[in-house]
Amino acid sequence: MEKATDNNRHMLLNAACRLFHTHGSSIPLHEVLRAAEVSEAQFHQVYQSKDELIAEVAERQMDRILAHLEPFVSKMEKWEDLGIWREGIMRLTEITGLMGCPVGIIAMDASPSSERAMQSVQRALTRFARLHVKALGKLKDRGVFVETFEPRRAVQFAGAVIQGALLLSRAYQDQRYLERNFGTFLSYLETFRAKPAA
Repeated sequence: MEKATDNNRHMLLNAACRLFHTHGSSIPLHEVLRAAEVSEAQFHQVYQSKDELIAEVAERQMDRILAHLEPFVSKMEKWEDLGIWREGIMRLTEITGLMGCPVGIIAMDASPSSERAMQSVQRALTRFARLHVKALGKLKDRGVFVETFEPRRAVQFAGAVIQGALLLSRAYQDQRYLERNFGTFLSYLETFRAKPAA
């Protein structure tokens, strides 16, 4: 029984990740069940509600995004390494395609009254922010940025830029929105770049 439940969870998660990303999390549950080849009774052996499934999908999708970005972000030691970060961001479409951010789509689609789903989305986005705040904070500590630079504020801006650019890339099926907008964000960071000691 436990093995069958684990298999059903796996099939449900895979189907929900794919369908929520392409159609949004408001897609009817029966569509997810059909794609997963799982009955409603089998679904309820794994999840108490669709909101619980949405919450797990948001966490899983962010796991994939962070696993992709972490190797790029962890290499940032000096100003020139922001190019490594840029490469990681540009390569996000290897995970998302031109379908937008899978967590952002859930955030747009989930009902604010769905407390569990919204909390999961917030946790996922907070994990994204933490990774980047830490990396930019390390650069600030190394003297890359001026003292007034606020990594947390910069990451909030980066998150908005990335989410918006991925949304535009989805709408127009064109990755150049991500390239241009993240380039604009890097130009913003340049305004906080510390001048080299003379």
